[in-house]
Amino acid sequence: GCSFVKFFGVSVIGPGQSVGNGIICGSWWHINSPNCTLENCEGSDTMTGFRLDADPGAGDNMLYLNDDAHNCSDPYTGGPTGPWNNSDGFSRTLNHAANVVYRGCRSWFNSDDGWDSIHTAEKITYDGSWSIMNGYSSEGVPYPDGDGNGFKMGGGTEAASTTVASRIVNRCVAFGNKANGFDQNDGIFLATMYNNSSINNGLNDWKFGYHQPIYHVLINNLSYGNAIIGGLTSDADFWIHNHNTWNGAVTVDAGDFINLTASEFLADRQTNGNLPIINA
Repeated sequence: GCSFVKFFGVSVIGPGQSVGNGIICGSWWHINSPNCTLENCEGSDTMTGFRLDADPGAGDNMLYLNDDAHNCSDPYTGGPTGPWNNSDGFSRTLNHAANVVYRGCRSWFNSDDGWDSIHTAEKITYDGSWSIMNGYSSEGVPYPDGDGNGFKMGGGTEAASTTVASRIVNRCVAFGNKANGFDQNDGIFLATMYNNSSINNGLNDWKFGYHQPIYHVLINNLSYGNAIIGGLTSDADFWIHNHNTWNGAVTVDAGDFINLTASEFLADRQTNGNLPIINA
């Protein structure tokens, strides 16, 4: 482990997964390394783009700023999960790092999920980040396995508070993912979600109905083109939700968008490293 280290503008492309044993590999793997920043970095064409592992108190206060993770897959993973199921853009599993922030990051064309935070109860902030077309190859072909969620925020037996939010989600976009846009994934935690968009995902826009009652807060969010609108199902029985597109005060249709293609989200970043300015 290390601490107070900043990486800037580094791309790590193509560390290969070993054939026949499925050993975990990736472009970036931080273990017990608190107070570090990765800015304008890239991880791609490997098993996992950015992986974070930490024992309690050993990896807190991580900042991922304007980072890109894409085209990750794991064809050789064995049981119990099998191929394609462990390849995420940003992964933090069995993890105790607290106060982790993903700001201005993108994750696309990964065989499993854009973000995966299974088995972690500590606080995570997703701010102004995009998860696009996960569960699909770069040719738009669905992977034979792998979940394909945009932001998978929990899961497992690790329980966080259900009265103090440990998932803060602001100004994020989940677009065109094979499964859910934003997914509680059976996790026990409270989330607050403001000013987000979930568009053209294959299952739910927001799948947050586990372990009720949990009073998740969803305000001023947009849902369009998803197979299931979570806010109109029993998942929302205990949500605090208003000023969202499903609450009835506004309607959204295709005419409200300039275009609905993934290419805008995948354009080059601005010269200052920020996400591209898109015409949506």
